[in-house]
Amino acid sequence: KPGKPAKSVKPADKEKTGPQPVPVAVADVNETNLEQERMKAAERIKAAEKEKRRAMVRKMLREIQQNPVGGLFE
Repeated sequence: KPGKPAKSVKPADKEKTGPQPVPVAVADVNETNLEQERMKAAERIKAAEKEKRRAMVRKMLREIQQNPVGGLFE
């Protein structure tokens, strides 16, 4: 027996061109991926800012150790 075609295409469907509708499940997955990427980017920015603050504190402590401000009970 010859195999049947998987899906017959109507003549009107053959003429359709341009953007095709995106299934809702695919659109939801794309939105989820975008949101996750945004969250990761925000976390990276927060981590970079936190490291900058820590570096500033380390620098201040180093300067204080190298240049003490007077002695005890002046």
